[in-house]
Amino acid sequence: MRILDSELFIVGLGLMGGSLALALKGRFKKISGFDTNPETVRIASEQKIVDKICSSFEEGVESADIICLATPVDTIIELLDTLHEVETAKREIFLFDIGSTKVDIIKKMDALPRNFHTVGTHPICGKEKLGLQNADRTLYYGAPFLVSPSKSTDQTILDIIREIVTIIGADLKMIDADFHDQALAIVSHIPFLLSSALVLSTPDTVKEYLGPGFLSSSRLAATNSRMMLPVLLSNRENVLENLEKIVDELNLLISLIAENDVEELRSNLEKVNEIYSRLMSK
Repeated sequence: MRILDSELFIVGLGLMGGSLALALKGRFKKISGFDTNPETVRIASEQKIVDKICSSFEEGVESADIICLATPVDTIIELLDTLHEVETAKREIFLFDIGSTKVDIIKKMDALPRNFHTVGTHPICGKEKLGLQNADRTLYYGAPFLVSPSKSTDQTILDIIREIVTIIGADLKMIDADFHDQALAIVSHIPFLLSSALVLSTPDTVKEYLGPGFLSSSRLAATNSRMMLPVLLSNRENVLENLEKIVDELNLLISLIAENDVEELRSNLEKVNEIYSRLMSK
């Protein structure tokens, strides 16, 4: 299947979907899009982000060969349920999502009719500021593009994803859905919560003293809650498990400082330096 002869339908024209549309412009026979935000639709129309703006999800599905779900996780799950009711005339449809969790989404993909060929994907990139106005055709360049197979993943959908990944300049990596959610809990979802906790515990009285340390540690707190809330809820067990480990480490540091145990505190901080160097090494 050649993407040049195919119609791509992108559902959700925010930062991620809009950036994907820009990066793939001219590579498909047609790129259509749908979004429920009137301002997003206006920008997409005026700037010709896609070739066609659909008035509904159903309209886009009717003519699409390939569907990309680029909405928040909870909406992706709702849309996958909706596909059971959309008339597709049993033709072959190739579908992928770019959501931040995979297990719940792939369970829904596995329940789709047999004419759907699906795969879960997650590009590791983005910005704190969301919206189509912040879309960037180079957003995906050099980014890991994680691919998690579903039961209906076949060679054709994998070839489609590989071609898309090549065009946008990303780095494809295959990953099991369960391991994906375990890993992303600690490297993405927990950092957001730690950043949020820091902000919540910081009084306005120190505002004029904020420096690089606070700014780098709190950066993720600017991430839109509309995007993060469904991510945290859909990956709840992994998030909770890792939060408990972090609380244990914090409690240890609290006790060492409270007891003025200089040697043990020094030992722990040196251990932190060693682990950080190992994690950051190429």
